[in-house]
Amino acid sequence: MKKSILPVLCAIALSSCSGAMSIKDYNDAIVGEQQKFMDQMKLMTKTRNDSALAQARRAGLVVYADVCLNNINKLKVIGVDKGFKAHLKNMIQYCKTAFAKDYEEIIAVKMNKKAAGADMAVADARREEIMNRIKELEAQFLSAQEDFAKANGAELN
Repeated sequence: MKKSILPVLCAIALSSCSGAMSIKDYNDAIVGEQQKFMDQMKLMTKTRNDSALAQARRAGLVVYADVCLNNINKLKVIGVDKGFKAHLKNMIQYCKTAFAKDYEEIIAVKMNKKAAGADMAVADARREEIMNRIKELEAQFLSAQEDFAKANGAELN
């Protein structure tokens, strides 16, 4: 009876690790998703003088956020995550919400040559608030990455 239990236990242990990545590969995959998302966000924010293009890129970024979140949800690590993945998901989810709602109005105001000065000031203040929050979330993400590396005895490059 003992001989038949060992292969079953090994099969269960191996199946629980299936799809799990090494510490380095997991870090690279998480950071890769973050970098791709931030690159798309920068592209959207650099659109000048074309409201339709800016709105299209904004809408595309919202859709792309779902793609990134789906990709991130699939990632598994052989080791301790320490909230690394959750911090990236939080940052992307915040950006998705901000770009789905607030940025639609911000773009409309900023691209409107007839917009009142008060409307421009409100749009600028909201944009600044969003960017500051993204910077905070990015700092939390980087801290979680350091915690992840320390917990798993890895060094960050």
